[in-house]
Amino acid sequence: MIYLDNAATSFPKPEGVWSACGETLRRWGGNPGRSGHLLAMRASEEIFRTRSLLASLFHTQPEQIIFTANATHALNLAIKGLLHPGDHVVISPMEHNSVMRPLTAAQVRWTAADYVFEDDEATVRSFERAITPETKAIVCTHASNVLGCIFPVEKLEDLCREKGILFLCDASQSAGILPISGGRGHSAWCMPGHKGLLGPQGTGVLILGEALSPRTWIEGGSGTNSTEFLPPEEWPERFEAGTPNTPGIAGLGAGVHYVLKHGESIRKNEKILLEKLHRCLRAIAGVHVYGSPCNSVCTVSFNVTGLFCGEVASRLDEQGFACARVCIVPPPPTAITEHWKRAPCE
Repeated sequence: MIYLDNAATSFPKPEGVWSACGETLRRWGGNPGRSGHLLAMRASEEIFRTRSLLASLFHTQPEQIIFTANATHALNLAIKGLLHPGDHVVISPMEHNSVMRPLTAAQVRWTAADYVFEDDEATVRSFERAITPETKAIVCTHASNVLGCIFPVEKLEDLCREKGILFLCDASQSAGILPISGGRGHSAWCMPGHKGLLGPQGTGVLILGEALSPRTWIEGGSGTNSTEFLPPEEWPERFEAGTPNTPGIAGLGAGVHYVLKHGESIRKNEKILLEKLHRCLRAIAGVHVYGSPCNSVCTVSFNVTGLFCGEVASRLDEQGFACARVCIVPPPPTAITEHWKRAPCE
């Protein structure tokens, strides 16, 4: 099989990832922070090791790394912990349901910024125009999971700092792939562990800026302050109630170690493959490719004249190609799709 579904979950994983998961379950699967014996302490050490590796990769402090079950869990924790019903936020026009559904459930109002393709500064100005005196945050994906286009999130973060509002980034398609410096001021970065970070499924990360103080929405045992009925104030324990996914976190640590060691060569190879796939798909009659290898992560969307996306995916699967099936309803704004048909960087 030719696996082309890494935007959903990376596969295959580096050998060190499944080896670390198995080693945890075979040799030292104690409950971290709950006991004083050797196995529990060994588990705690491994969790801190992974936390430290993530802090190194994302240029932040270990206590600002919060382990979650996935990016969706991280986004829910950030959105519901930092925003209130009736708050107004500015979003990109390409947000995933992992953002839109929590915003809806939290009764947060939003305005979608016009995405301007000419340059990063024009895009930032489009977000700035959508900000009102009532705006509490900008919520933006780092890279689209459909078109692959990259948003200038560092400049949007600077804009939020200037305006005194929260910046919340969905880094599901960029963590481990694009450079990220998280945990600054009033910013929160949410990401899965099982995509670009090469860890197992069931792992995720929330990086909290040091100036934030989100409300908890999951409470329980933390291994500390057990005589108190409220969660501890200390980070990260405050946000990690219950027994953690120790085998998954150990595997995530191995994945992050691999990214730290080989990340640059991975990105260079992805760029070569991205450009080749664009070129070859565009050479096939009846295939319509959206996007460009310029300013994009390694995600390519296309369709075939006269065929529904599910049928295309099924036929590719029969030929040994694993890819995502995406049907967008309603479709993206016409200006976006028309721009990406033109592939301006070629």
